[in-house]
Amino acid sequence: MTQTRIVLETKHKPKADRIMEETGISTLSQLFSILLVCYGDHLVSSMKSPTVQLPTAQASSDLPKLQSKPAQTKQFAPLSGI
Repeated sequence: MTQTRIVLETKHKPKADRIMEETGISTLSQLFSILLVCYGDHLVSSMKSPTVQLPTAQASSDLPKLQSKPAQTKQFAPLSGI
């Protein structure tokens, strides 16, 4: 196993601690690895497709028409001091 240093901003530490407490994950390294493995592909695909296509009801249907709105892409703060 290789080692790579990850810097976590102080403001995000309480959230990481809460996740670790609720899930039983014991270290920040384990937390990051689990998030990377389980959600990394989803993160990449969601950042590549900024809009979500919602299906619309047919004109003859009794269902209301849905209007699609572009999904808001969350901007990530750049890591500083690396």
